[in-house]
Amino acid sequence: AKDKETISAVCQGFIGSGIAGEALLLFHDSSFDDMARLMGYQNELSELAEQELLMDLASILIGACVKGIADQLAIDFSQGHPVVLGQHLDVGRLVEKNRWSWKKILAVEICYRIENFNIQCDLLLLFTEDSLPVLRNKVAYLLK
Repeated sequence: AKDKETISAVCQGFIGSGIAGEALLLFHDSSFDDMARLMGYQNELSELAEQELLMDLASILIGACVKGIADQLAIDFSQGHPVVLGQHLDVGRLVEKNRWSWKKILAVEICYRIENFNIQCDLLLLFTEDSLPVLRNKVAYLLK
């Protein structure tokens, strides 16, 4: 049997101006060595060092994306602290372990690949159902 690709995941909540959601960053575990090299980690990665690496990269990628969206919508988001949801899990196990209680969500997926590195991660922006009317109004205003 072929080994399944495992992932590690970090989430971070954001809220502001009637918009709320979670940023969910999924790292492909096959990327850990190159992520460590990119971030300047010198030693072999222990479980604690992997968590630190996940948190560092999540802060950079989630922070930049959420700030970019906030700037485009002319609002400010407050962000919660990032939380590691799981390490070295298959996607089904991650979803089973972390169930969201929202009935409807708007999901936006951004796939990151870094040139000259074997780094793959996916950022999912999950907006709550209550955020959708506000987002529609903001986008409609921008399109005028």
